[in-house]
Amino acid sequence: MLYDFDYVEAKSLDQASSFLSKHKGKAKLYAGGTDQVVDIRFKNQIPELIVNINKIKGLNYIKQENNFLKIGTLTNLTQIQQSSLLQSTFPSLIDATVPFASFQIRNRATIGGNICHSTPSADMAPPMLVLNSSAKVVSSEKERNIPLNEFFSGPNQNNLKSDEIVKEFILPIPPKKSGNSYLRHSSRGALDIAVAGVACYLELDDKDNVKDAKISLGAVAPKPIRALRSENILKGKKLTSELILKTSTMAVSEAKPISDVRSSLEYRKKITGVLVKRAINLALERCNN
Repeated sequence: MLYDFDYVEAKSLDQASSFLSKHKGKAKLYAGGTDQVVDIRFKNQIPELIVNINKIKGLNYIKQENNFLKIGTLTNLTQIQQSSLLQSTFPSLIDATVPFASFQIRNRATIGGNICHSTPSADMAPPMLVLNSSAKVVSSEKERNIPLNEFFSGPNQNNLKSDEIVKEFILPIPPKKSGNSYLRHSSRGALDIAVAGVACYLELDDKDNVKDAKISLGAVAPKPIRALRSENILKGKKLTSELILKTSTMAVSEAKPISDVRSSLEYRKKITGVLVKRAINLALERCNN
């Protein structure tokens, strides 16, 4: 089948933004294409213009600058999975790549595409939410930072303006006595999207009480969300099995899943509680490593 759309290859972010601006929300960026191709072929979501940004130089990197880690928007998930820098500080990002599709898809899929497509089940979203990350966003007119906690607005929706492009993601380096994790469940393993996903960040004080805690949920709400009430249960307390159980129960109440072809609402809630307990324990284990 032939699809009717125009196609251009941008040579710079400024040029790509200009193309987006001229088409006023009817143009789409192309990076890895793993979501774009599906949207066109199976969802009949055909834009007026596809803007390929793959040939723009300088958007593919994982680097540390002072107390921040920066990931370029065109960095693919295989690069994230194999990064020794991430393994030591942000293992939850690597956790998110392991069950992600197939080896071939991980070679194509970019972190920018996964976040900007903004599906409720996006695997990279929950860990990015608990890691205090932000997106550096550029257009032909200005540059701004959007905290990931303010990025998602609904199913396949975010707060990018029609001419804006994510250039990179910025993550503060966590303190030594901290740990982060991501776990997900799907019906068919890696070759299916998540039925539920949970990320956790823990930071302990000198007495091993929880100094800070963040929990995020994927695939169980209209967008990836922070479980704020669940986090507050943990803060200032020493972790016990009873406290973790109480937290997981609260997280289930914060989840707002639906029933669909992959899972029932009831099962999604049940598996969310299981994943929260496991993610907290894994983050705690990494605090002590």
